[in-house]
Amino acid sequence: MFGPRTWFGTVVVLSMAMAVTLPARADLMASYGHENAADRLQDDTGNGNTLTNVNAVGFVAAPIDSDFFYFEVGDTVAQFSGSEYLQVPDGVYADGSFTFTGLVNTAQSGAFQTILSSSRFRLQRAAYSSWNDGEPVLNMSVVTGGDNNDWVACDFEVGEWYFVALRYDQSTNELKSFIQGASGVWSPTTNDVTAPTGFNDLTNITLGRNVSSVGGPDNWNGMIDSARFYSTALSNAELKSVFFEFSVPEPSSIGLLAVCLCSLLLRRRR
Repeated sequence: MFGPRTWFGTVVVLSMAMAVTLPARADLMASYGHENAADRLQDDTGNGNTLTNVNAVGFVAAPIDSDFFYFEVGDTVAQFSGSEYLQVPDGVYADGSFTFTGLVNTAQSGAFQTILSSSRFRLQRAAYSSWNDGEPVLNMSVVTGGDNNDWVACDFEVGEWYFVALRYDQSTNELKSFIQGASGVWSPTTNDVTAPTGFNDLTNITLGRNVSSVGGPDNWNGMIDSARFYSTALSNAELKSVFFEFSVPEPSSIGLLAVCLCSLLLRRRR
């Protein structure tokens, strides 16, 4: 928890561990916040889609940034640093449209690092010398078709939290990725490809390791938190709503809140 901060004589206390209330949605198949000390792998929705921990993924206290520009990631996050990964049960996918959302923080500057993959796709951070002059990109690959390694340059720095999403809309056969850092404005960088025929035949959904036939294992090195799986293609407005469940207001917004509180106190004194 941050200590008290003072603006114009008004004390405002901000907490790092504000609870995130899960939305009441029939299409939310699984959510993994890792906050249950007795079972870090549990599905917070109550649907019973418990993760399998392969090669001992660690769970560590969520780091607190030195300023207000951060995401609310709860008290505990999953820590990946080698060959370990989290296997997602088949129950999160219903053979049609889907959406994945999560918060990620990388500890490695180079190479390929997989956030999410399956038998049919991979979603990765890449800093490959021949792509974007070696600067970070969000890379989306599919197993068949001509859209392998379709990347988009983005702000994806080491040690910072980012909101990421992957949406498959079966009605349009579009696979689309989203990435954005903490902000008071919804303005993600996006990338989309046309998925090949039969793309919805997915198996082996995995967090932190590439299990597709495209490339090597490319394990994630860093943290992943608040992974969610929906059985529908969330609209842009719905993704925006999910983003703001985790995104903390920018410092300017917090300062404005303090000024408003100060004005209210002065009014009451009069």
